[in-house]
Parts: sequence; structure tokens; C-alpha cells
Amino acid sequence: MKVIVTNFESSLTIKGQVTIPVSMRVLMGLKPGDKINFDLEEGYIKLKPASNLASAYGSMKPLKKMTFKQMKKIALEEKLNAIH
Repeated sequence: MKVIVTNFESSLTIKGQVTIPVSMRVLMGLKPGDKINFDLEEGYIKLKPASNLASAYGSMKPLKKMTFKQMKKIALEEKLNAIH
């Protein structure tokens, strides 16, 4: 079950800053210094935590080394497969 916390109000400061309510920060796991992404969709500003590349480090196996020519060939094959 998804819990949605709504109906909070905050004021915009002269510097363009807004305080995110503590309950929302806790639910989203936001801490001071965390980065936030802003998306504008149909007149609404959506906020979400920015992806943290440092936390993803080491989560995938390294790619095998390829030449530019090999990468280009793979990209062309994938493009052709997408067309068919």
C-alpha cells in the first residue's frame, strides 16, 4: 500500500527557497545536503531525490573493453533490430 502525504503548505523565500515538510523528508529518506530533481509536468512541479551515482558504484559488472568500431557495430545492429 502506497502512503501519500498531501496538503502541506510552505512559503517561498525571497531567495526562491521552500522548506519540504519533515514528514515528507522522512518518508523519502532525505537528509541535509541531498540533491533534488525538479520536473515540470502540466503546470505542476514534481520533486524527487536525485539519483546518487556513488551509491550505484560497483552494483554492475564492468563492461568488456571494446573498440569504437565494435561499439558502433553493436549500436547499428540494435538500431536495425528496432526498426524491424
